[in-house]
Amino acid sequence: DHDTVNGIKEAKTACEHIGINLIPGVELSCELPGGELHIVGLFVDENNSFLLELLARIRKLRFDRNMRLYEKFKSIGIDIPEDEILVDGKTFENIGKPDFARYLYKKGYVKHEKESYSLYMNKDAKAGVEKQKISDIKGIEAIHKAGGIAILAHPDQTNIFNYSLFIQFIEDLKSKGLDGMEVYYTNYNKKQIKFYKKIADRSGLLISGGSDFHGPNGNPILGHYGKKNMIPPELVSEMKDYLYKRAK
Repeated sequence: DHDTVNGIKEAKTACEHIGINLIPGVELSCELPGGELHIVGLFVDENNSFLLELLARIRKLRFDRNMRLYEKFKSIGIDIPEDEILVDGKTFENIGKPDFARYLYKKGYVKHEKESYSLYMNKDAKAGVEKQKISDIKGIEAIHKAGGIAILAHPDQTNIFNYSLFIQFIEDLKSKGLDGMEVYYTNYNKKQIKFYKKIADRSGLLISGGSDFHGPNGNPILGHYGKKNMIPPELVSEMKDYLYKRAK
């Protein structure tokens, strides 16, 4: 989940019931001009006070952004009933742009959910509102204090595609404590995987994978980076070895 660990307790109970090995995690949205910088913390202690304090600050920033976004939609004639966006116990503190996107698609404002961003929610769009984000070093520090490993998620979304510039970017993150990079990601082709794996190996980073699974109706398949491509399970063993060595 983004910027919260509130679902981990319920997830643990469910996974114990059906026999899934759960890795407690959190995805932090960090500052990056011109792109998206998401850092995933894996194997975190969801009860760590330092991490919880940071997440509380982030939720406040998310609440402020969501309220401004809600009012911005109202100002352009899209008055969203609260009970249609705050479903399943959600509040303005924990919804995100995907919730607005689902509403816009459901009501026929857009042809598909992705169009919601380009037409309405991106920075210069009709209802564009940017959320304040934390620094990369703060995010990595919180993950480490919670006993986890810090992974750069879906690196293509940084919008840094020049090899030399991306190497510099990765080396900077590594100097701040980055432990690994997501190499296997939904719909990445062989060329992309080869590119990011080469950089991860060159920089001495762990390799991770993520489906970016967002629920049973989504396109990504849990545990896969393509319909028939399962994320290599040995990556988890390598992460556990890394954590064991770090603890010694």
